[in-house]
Amino acid sequence: MLFVVTATVFSVLPLLQYLRGQHHLRLRTLVRHRQHVLAGDEIYFFRAGKYDFMYPPPCALFLAGASLLGQVGLIFLLVAIDSAAWFIRRELSALLARDDQSAKNPWLYLIPSLLVIVYIWSSYHLGQPNLVLLALMVGAFIALRAECEIGGGGLIAVAAAIKAFPVLAIIYLVYRRYWKAAISLVATLVFLLLILPAPFRGFERAWHDLEKWSAGMLNTAKSPLGSARCAVTLGRINPLSV
Repeated sequence: MLFVVTATVFSVLPLLQYLRGQHHLRLRTLVRHRQHVLAGDEIYFFRAGKYDFMYPPPCALFLAGASLLGQVGLIFLLVAIDSAAWFIRRELSALLARDDQSAKNPWLYLIPSLLVIVYIWSSYHLGQPNLVLLALMVGAFIALRAECEIGGGGLIAVAAAIKAFPVLAIIYLVYRRYWKAAISLVATLVFLLLILPAPFRGFERAWHDLEKWSAGMLNTAKSPLGSARCAVTLGRINPLSV
């Protein structure tokens, strides 16, 4: 009941903010971004020392499809995804933590959420995908424990296609000799980066998007303000401010 009440409040507040006009400009900008993506136009514009949109190309495609619902529909979709990801993460984290799967300690469900409640709220309030990434990563560890390496690597790849940094988990996979998971991660990521966008953007444009995004991220990391801009890359600002 505590989860349901909290998730409901967190879901309603962004809608109320939109009705007061606080997110109108940001959502309208995202709708314009959708038009660039689906029309095959440039999606990475370098302004004021950084890209307007700093997420990987597959994420641009995901957001473009979601924005077809309109501004109100997009808010409902994002908060619904956040709530589902929060619930899944809560269940899977407790499953990983407890020794006896038949014994359910309520603190295993409550304490992890309380420790990161500020970040959970920011996911709802700012439209960040942190909860989705966390659910995907915890799901990957569940898959690895169940000896489903291909599924675990695929889940990590989906997370990396939304934001780049989960790809660092490949170091862990190699260290633990999860070879199938590492190969699955790379293969799934290639599919998401190049093959999936091809029907909408064309293969050449998809390759161009990947090259330009990669170059922009490297330039950002090397710049004098690289640490601050890397914080942007890691999702510490509102993705709807593109």
